[in-house]
Amino acid sequence: MPEKVRLEITKGKREPKGLKDRGKVRLECADCGRALMEFQITRNNADMVKLDGSPGPVTTVVQAHCGLCGGKSYRRTIEGQFQYGPADDGLLCEYEENAPEGCDVAFRVRRKR
Repeated sequence: MPEKVRLEITKGKREPKGLKDRGKVRLECADCGRALMEFQITRNNADMVKLDGSPGPVTTVVQAHCGLCGGKSYRRTIEGQFQYGPADDGLLCEYEENAPEGCDVAFRVRRKR
């Protein structure tokens, strides 16, 4: 009869698979001060080089247009990949096709109807 082996669960430093929280970036309107959007960083540049073998860092310059007062947020630079969404449930953010000069991606944020 084979010898019984006791299996133990170890508490190693294994990382969970899937999206990881690498921090948040929040865009606020420069004119009225309202929080417009949040960007959840899911993969930083070091992770992307390890997993993808990608040639270099990914840097994205973003800006949001405030549909509440007509102003804009300051431009922010985000390092790595991200997921985006409105800062609260009462807002809706839409991708704009024509980003201003010096900006990679622009969004328009407005109230939900």
